[in-house]
Amino acid sequence: MKDWRPIVAVATAALVVAGTAACTTDGQPVPSAKDAEAATSSVDLAALDTGDYPTEPRPPFDYPADDAEFLRVEGQRMGQFIIPPFELAPDVTQPNALFTAPIASRAALGVLFGEGAATIPANERFLGGFSTSARTPASGPREQRNLQIVVLRYLTPGDARAAVDQLARITSRDWNNAPITPLQGVPGGVFLNAVSPGDGGHHAAGYTQRDVYAVYAWTRVSTAEAAAQSESLIRTALTRQADLISKFPRTPSAQDNRNMGRAPAAGRPRMDENKILIYALPYSDQEIAEKKTGLNPLAVRAVYGPRGLAHFAADPPMTLNAAERAGSLATAVDRSIVFRAETPEKAEEYLMPKADDSDSTTAIAPPPGLPAARCEATPTGGDRTAYQCAVQVGRYVAILGSSSKRDVYQQTSAQYLILTKADQNAN
Repeated sequence: MKDWRPIVAVATAALVVAGTAACTTDGQPVPSAKDAEAATSSVDLAALDTGDYPTEPRPPFDYPADDAEFLRVEGQRMGQFIIPPFELAPDVTQPNALFTAPIASRAALGVLFGEGAATIPANERFLGGFSTSARTPASGPREQRNLQIVVLRYLTPGDARAAVDQLARITSRDWNNAPITPLQGVPGGVFLNAVSPGDGGHHAAGYTQRDVYAVYAWTRVSTAEAAAQSESLIRTALTRQADLISKFPRTPSAQDNRNMGRAPAAGRPRMDENKILIYALPYSDQEIAEKKTGLNPLAVRAVYGPRGLAHFAADPPMTLNAAERAGSLATAVDRSIVFRAETPEKAEEYLMPKADDSDSTTAIAPPPGLPAARCEATPTGGDRTAYQCAVQVGRYVAILGSSSKRDVYQQTSAQYLILTKADQNAN
């Protein structure tokens, strides 16, 4: 039995969105998706244990409070216009959570590009970005590949060009002074490659500039045979990514607004313009500050389109296809993940059975009083278990995860009550 249809990491567990086949466990039947409407009508409100979790939607969000919050939200929006690695190399499907997130500060560039990257002169005019990274699964092909795409926004095209040149020099320095050569077929693009003396890995990277964006692609393989294809992959990655980011409806910078005679913060979108994050079970400010969020803290309290969501998914292709098929164009990611499908019938697709008995995941009984929910347990090593639940109310499906069964039951019960108050006619 296998999970739910697309999978997204959250809380202390790998949260999986897909379907479980109906079965019996703990002596109790686990409902099928077709039972959802009837089960919802038979909810025993008095039996629901919500713990300390909220049971009401959050108030509507306001505009970002400061520049740091603005860059975080703008980076989250950008995720829909960043190519997931599997779209360039179909076998590269295992996300690297450390390097997959919006970029809201210069400090992150030191982690992504190496010592000194955060303080290059071009970063005086840095306006955020997004990074996505993945590798081939450990159980996959013998040849392992890593692939990373990064897009950085700057104030002007000239600033972006300067960033390309300055970051390429840092990569060259860190790769034992690897030559920086023009990348044929990519206007203004440069290419570098090297062999790591430590593990013998073959690295290749490229940079290019498109409008106000610096675009970077990096790959690593373990054999010279595979490395022979790396330049072609980098060329394709930079070209396609540059084309896609050109379609991003970026928010005007303060300088853009001044040039147009407007207030510096004019045109900034409200957080949660789609009015769906208000229905997600939230992380507290303290949990986000202490990085107790499963995903990178910059990646939560967020709303993503189908492609943006796929960057964080344990099965990115399935996640992207399921969201598009269900018409879930805006998905909230916080403590819970909340999808809003085009119709209740399409929402049920997130809960449809998926025949796969290849792992140790098993269905468990739903929370007391909530027969509409579906829950699963997955051993994660030693005596640890990851618990996941899904619950549907009309067009909405929420996914929750925890290392504690009692906790995931409380989350699911609270989330159900929130969804009963959700706007079923929202767009």
